[in-house]
Amino acid sequence: MPPDELNHWVMAEAENDGTYVVYRLRTTKPLIANIGSYATGISIRWSYDGQDSGMPPSDVNAQQLTFEEAIEELTMYNGYSFLMLVSTGMGCKEWLFYAKERDEFMNRLNSALKRHPEYPLKIEFYDDAEWKIWNDVLGVIDRDRN
Repeated sequence: MPPDELNHWVMAEAENDGTYVVYRLRTTKPLIANIGSYATGISIRWSYDGQDSGMPPSDVNAQQLTFEEAIEELTMYNGYSFLMLVSTGMGCKEWLFYAKERDEFMNRLNSALKRHPEYPLKIEFYDDAEWKIWNDVLGVIDRDRN
């Protein structure tokens, strides 16, 4: 991992009628030569019964943190995937990855979770060579921050 990696991430918060969403977002694409080969967007969603604020209850939050620790190898500079966005709120936590190949990503995800209980995850795949999903969220966050 490059020494300045944390400089490429921001935290942002959005509020709508007392319901919050917290974003942890990478602000630039990783600086690697073959970044264009990471053309598969992968959304992992974990729905929960949100509290009044839309945030997960403490027991669910603890499970989500355990999940994140288990999949840390998938997040960056591993040769097959990058985590670009995590959003939490409105009854859902979502992790957005970009990967070279969906089957390899899923094999590694399943391997990382083989000793874990089954989590309530919904996984969707997108052909997104232009990184439109991430760019759209980044654009909204940048607009709101300025």
